[in-house]
Amino acid sequence: MIKIPLTALKFMEENSNQAQKVARYLAEDHIIELVDFLIEKDTKSLIEKFYNLDKKFPNIHQRVPQHIIASFLGTTPVHLSRR
Repeated sequence: MIKIPLTALKFMEENSNQAQKVARYLAEDHIIELVDFLIEKDTKSLIEKFYNLDKKFPNIHQRVPQHIIASFLGTTPVHLSRR
């Protein structure tokens, strides 16, 4: 994942055709990720969503509080702890 400060991206976009292409690519990439997330949210089970999250962000359950993970997955901490 590439992280570029918004001010730097806007400056490059205003001053370079290549930067405009990069900005468009980054926007498209984020839109695709968002659509994939929304589809997964409605079509996958809680266990599948948790495993996909852990695959994308290894050991996230050791770095992020359980109530935040539960909220992100659309469930409660109590329900998540049963899994």
